[in-house]
Amino acid sequence: MGNFKMIELLKSKGGIAFKTMCDIGCVKIGNENFNVNIPNLHGDGVCDVIVLENKNVDFENLDFLTSVEGTFNIYDYDCDTQNVIYTCKEGRYGIYRSSNLVVFKKWE
Repeated sequence: MGNFKMIELLKSKGGIAFKTMCDIGCVKIGNENFNVNIPNLHGDGVCDVIVLENKNVDFENLDFLTSVEGTFNIYDYDCDTQNVIYTCKEGRYGIYRSSNLVVFKKWE
């Protein structure tokens, strides 16, 4: 399934979609205590990001990368922390990806 179809599917299941800018091929996440870059498997440019706060959504064709716990921000640019594009609520999130798509799925 291509990214466009995957994005539309996840949006139809309540996913929140947005784009971030990438100069080091990542999506930057963090808060006042930490930040980390999640590789987007594509490189520089624009990256599609989906957040699924509904833990009952299933999907296929994305590779699991890691998980993160707590409250954290997703920033609009991978080389800066000035502009928060979305704040993930307290919880545990699985991070999945395919080329130029990063998905944050709330687990608990």
